[in-house]
Amino acid sequence: MSNEFLRSLMSEQRRRLVGSVLEHAENNLYQRMSSEEQRAFREKVLTSVGVFYDFMLDAVKASVNDGSVMNEEALVLLRDLHALSLKEKVS
Repeated sequence: MSNEFLRSLMSEQRRRLVGSVLEHAENNLYQRMSSEEQRAFREKVLTSVGVFYDFMLDAVKASVNDGSVMNEEALVLLRDLHALSLKEKVS
């Protein structure tokens, strides 16, 4: 999957999640809340989903084409181990 496809998919899922939670709140919870509580609830939902969405975007940015996450430090260690094993074979 391409990063652009994943970003688009995540964006659509975020929109649906927020819509579903807020629709439920409007239909079942808001009548028992003050205007201030409604605003705070909406802000909390949007902020929480937004933080998770940003985290997932960062994960997509850090991924390689096959979707696995590339850890640069691990790659450096593997290269060092490989170089060391080649030196030991030569010795």
